[in-house]
Amino acid sequence: MNISVIIPVYNIESYLESTLKSLLDQTYKDFEVILVNDGSVDRSPDICDEYAAKYNCIKVIHKPNGGVSSARNVGIENAQGEWIFFLDGDDLLTKDAFETLIKTANETNCDIIEGNYIRVLNSKTIYTPLLDQDNYIEDSIECIQNTLMYQRILIIPRLFKREIIGNFRFDNKIKIGEDILFTIQILLNSCVKIAHTHQIIYHYIQRLGSATHNHETMVYYDVLSEAMEKLLGIDSPYGGYFQIFKSINLYFKAVKSNSSLSKEDYKCIKGHFYLFFREKRLSLKFRLLFCSYCVSRHLGNLLLKARMLLFPVY
Repeated sequence: MNISVIIPVYNIESYLESTLKSLLDQTYKDFEVILVNDGSVDRSPDICDEYAAKYNCIKVIHKPNGGVSSARNVGIENAQGEWIFFLDGDDLLTKDAFETLIKTANETNCDIIEGNYIRVLNSKTIYTPLLDQDNYIEDSIECIQNTLMYQRILIIPRLFKREIIGNFRFDNKIKIGEDILFTIQILLNSCVKIAHTHQIIYHYIQRLGSATHNHETMVYYDVLSEAMEKLLGIDSPYGGYFQIFKSINLYFKAVKSNSSLSKEDYKCIKGHFYLFFREKRLSLKFRLLFCSYCVSRHLGNLLLKARMLLFPVY
């Protein structure tokens, strides 16, 4: 098999079949699907077994509940493909997703291939373009810098060459933001090339509104910043980019919690004014926003509240 698709499965009986159908409808057929049932207590295990019995490309691994990271790690251990693709069990692929990714891989000879995606929020489609140009290529250093600047790594669908994953695994102790840590580890320790295609290949399904989801969203920003600081270190060559990353995290946390920045968070942003001012890759609106905080916390919070009203973030 050329591609191993790893899908962690936990209590997603209402969505799993749609995800599997999007895989079975692929125009590119040289792939295997590894369903890792992570101790589900609904009908998910039965659905996994039914599809595995019907389709030779699908296999199932049943394990006690250990979290999404442990499920993905089990999938990696059992993968046979030259490439590895991680898919959530409630998301969808476009029909030509794998054909597009493999075509880009063959044209660029890169180690990681990224595609564009759209978010579907409570049945409403939100287009989130990554890049407008096709076959854009960057190295590990550029990718880390751009990732910290744009936080694009959080959702982006990626095709990994299995050999670059090697012994790297997801951290079982991290429940939120495990994707970014896994990918950054690979980029920090490998000389890889990353190619991007502007084609939409992934539908990221979000079902928001629950208290649990809102709590996890808030926890996510704290956990991610702490883990990234340990991984990169303030004194590393990426220290400045990490400070920008941390400040953007604080900003989005405030937006999603519908609150103003605290005095402590304000000091963090103000203390790195020069980083925002000189970093041309940040959008003008971000630079103006952060610079406004450096003039006045109250001015910055006014602009933040205006942004919440005009452009809600989910």
